[in-house]
Amino acid sequence: MKARIFVRLLLAAIVLSVTILSYPVQAGSDLIQERSQPTTFGIAYVNEGRDVSQSFDLTFEFEFLRNSVGVWSDGKGDLLLEQHIKNTSTDPAAVMESMTWWFNWPSADYSKIHALDGKGPLKTTTETSETVIFVTVNFRTPLQPGQTYKFKQFITIGEMIFGSGDYWTANWGIYPGSNVKSFEQVLALPANSTVTSVTPAVSERHGNILIWRGDNTTGDYSLVIEVPYVLSDSIAVGLFLQGADPWGDDIYAHNTEPSDTMARWGCLITSGAMLVNYFAATQDRANYTDPGVLNTWMINNSGYDRLYYVKHAWFGKYARQTPRDISMYWNSSAGYDTTLLDYYLRSGYPVILGVKPEFDPVTKRYYPSHWVVATGKTTGDGVDTYSINDPIYGQTTLKKQYLNNALAMVTFSASEANQQLLYFAAQSPIHFVITDPLERKAGYDPTTDTLYEEIPGAYYLYEGLSDAFGKQEPRVAKTLTIPDPVDGPYLITVYGIGNGAYTMEASAMDWQGVTMDRIFTGTVTEGQVITYKVTYSEVIYQTFLPIAVR
Repeated sequence: MKARIFVRLLLAAIVLSVTILSYPVQAGSDLIQERSQPTTFGIAYVNEGRDVSQSFDLTFEFEFLRNSVGVWSDGKGDLLLEQHIKNTSTDPAAVMESMTWWFNWPSADYSKIHALDGKGPLKTTTETSETVIFVTVNFRTPLQPGQTYKFKQFITIGEMIFGSGDYWTANWGIYPGSNVKSFEQVLALPANSTVTSVTPAVSERHGNILIWRGDNTTGDYSLVIEVPYVLSDSIAVGLFLQGADPWGDDIYAHNTEPSDTMARWGCLITSGAMLVNYFAATQDRANYTDPGVLNTWMINNSGYDRLYYVKHAWFGKYARQTPRDISMYWNSSAGYDTTLLDYYLRSGYPVILGVKPEFDPVTKRYYPSHWVVATGKTTGDGVDTYSINDPIYGQTTLKKQYLNNALAMVTFSASEANQQLLYFAAQSPIHFVITDPLERKAGYDPTTDTLYEEIPGAYYLYEGLSDAFGKQEPRVAKTLTIPDPVDGPYLITVYGIGNGAYTMEASAMDWQGVTMDRIFTGTVTEGQVITYKVTYSEVIYQTFLPIAVR
């Protein structure tokens, strides 16, 4: 593509490309009356903000361009653009400093905009005009003539797919606006949906992952896709039992007693193995796992905290590592929410549920003591319920086994997501509150009976593991995970609710999935308040400051 540095003038022409859409309607089992035109996106301009007093010819091409879209049951799309862009200019002054794409969807619902390269997150800026958004990614360093730069940019688009009920259609056009040596369009539909037709024909297909390719395309190349599909409420997830051979007698987590086995404590790790294998199967990956293999990896890779609890996000980290290369990302660990559960199931994602409520006399709270995998909606005795894979009781329903009760849920999706997080875990007799660099709080303060939920995505979760043999008391902890934490110092305020020893653990994960842990231990008396500080960085140079006691 040839562009002059005042290509900002392209804005007017692009705004004129707004398309008028008609929504599909359902008639019987057929989807009719498609949109008159697809929604669109493409290159807007380069070097936004450059000094226009200079003038030179700037040319570039894509050595590789992949547009990947992961689709949700409400039509939301997680869009990822992977770009290897080469500055092909002959003028040594013609450097590239940024790239701007435009996205035009009638919903004008754009979120989760970010970008990164091989060294970390990049600065992005946005402008909007009616339903169009312009997203500019600023390069880490200027791209000189002859050089190639690799980066990714992300955007989530609400109502990216159009439809209602069970019937939906993916239909859009992409306009790279430049020569592309290797182009890919990847569409990942809900794995449990049924695709009714595909236009144009795909280059490759893995289940409901559709791939179109184009090599050595020119600047006028465009690809318009149209894929109608039908949603479902049920998911086929393979079953594991925590006590089965060959892993049932393996020692669970960091325990040392031979009796502390997977068969006794391994319900959550077994549920995690079921999810990993499901994501592998739907992505046509051959590197599957089992509860024993996953347990060993978690032991060796900080996947358990020192209290023997699973760090939920580490299931995804295990899945993504080579040679598995399974796209599986932790989304949330929160309270039981049937609306959210239905949303994930219809989007093709099984969900881990915390069931079997037990009462903790120290915290005076109920907590889930067993973990299962929800695989779909169903009915039992005329009552709506959920099909579950239970690591102890096998394939059953939430109603039959647990009277339709659950307390917690852990969600994952396949769309590439920001891996940055902070994880905190504590054992009785304490509660804790986390204060982030923006003075927002999450956690529970027993002195005022206040549950703080000010940090986006953070949830103070009571967790437990019960002895499948019924011979030992359940193990109870409080955990809190902060997704996408801001850089800076975090204050941990610990409140004593009894007398005795306690353990407080903090773990960090950066944008590459690199992790670091810190353990705080001590004794506490009822009413005592102790504070710690940790400092988070998006690149894992996490610094833990000295303990301060007050």
